[in-house]
Amino acid sequence: MRRTVALVLALLAVGAAPASGQGLPDRLTSILRPAGARAGAYVLDATSGTQLYASHGEDRKAPASVEKVYTTTTALRRYGTDGTLKTSAVSSATIGPDGTLAGDLVLRGGGDPTFGSRAFAQRTYGGDASVESLAEKLQAAGLRQVQGNVLGDESAWDAFRGVPDDGLRRVDPYVGRCPRSASTAT
Repeated sequence: MRRTVALVLALLAVGAAPASGQGLPDRLTSILRPAGARAGAYVLDATSGTQLYASHGEDRKAPASVEKVYTTTTALRRYGTDGTLKTSAVSSATIGPDGTLAGDLVLRGGGDPTFGSRAFAQRTYGGDASVESLAEKLQAAGLRQVQGNVLGDESAWDAFRGVPDDGLRRVDPYVGRCPRSASTAT
């Protein structure tokens, strides 16, 4: 990860670096060489579409840490800076007067990578996207007991697991699909 970050920062610095008699391809090659034979780069002028540099750019590689850059950019463009990814609790049953849900409770994941235990969310992200926070909201809505199952619904995502190039990408039999007929409980 450090090499990827260093390379990205170095590539950004190259664009801002003053002319030193060394052309762009030479400067990029000198930056890329210490990263090793498995490293590669492809630089394109986004305005003209002209290739400015390529070194092993056609080689297939695991996406590595740089994937975070375009994933974050895509999320920001789609959801904006105030957007959130939510985990919700849904059920087709209603909560009875005694606080019992006479049916299944479905936890529908929205892709929030910060969702976890309260200690994890606070330590790692400084927030409270936590299992405990969700449980407190359910309790505040009057839920005391679930007679059915507590199920996970990740139907917003595919059921494939593994990296496409590793030959192991397949549907995971342990990843379930919950019916979309469940209505929002909270």
